[in-house]
Amino acid sequence: MSIKLKEKKSKSDLKAFIKNSLLNDKDKKVWNYFINKIDEKLAIFLFEVITEDKKNLLFLTSNLISKLNAISSKDNNSWSKIIKEEKKYLAKYS
Repeated sequence: MSIKLKEKKSKSDLKAFIKNSLLNDKDKKVWNYFINKIDEKLAIFLFEVITEDKKNLLFLTSNLISKLNAISSKDNNSWSKIIKEEKKYLAKYS
């Protein structure tokens, strides 16, 4: 009987995945900025979510850019809409 252990993932795995993804360079820069700001545990979680379904990368990229735009424009209505959409999307994981 052999037990296959999961390889331990890290923040660098998420960075490599984003680098090799089909995202455009601008989106990759946004991700790299974000990845550099988050902790290891969140990076690993995001890596798992993104690699589980490629649609997640597209959703999370759009979501991240929308949040950054809402923050920079101080648009509370946009922020609320983004959070509502995010909750709806993430509900399928709970």
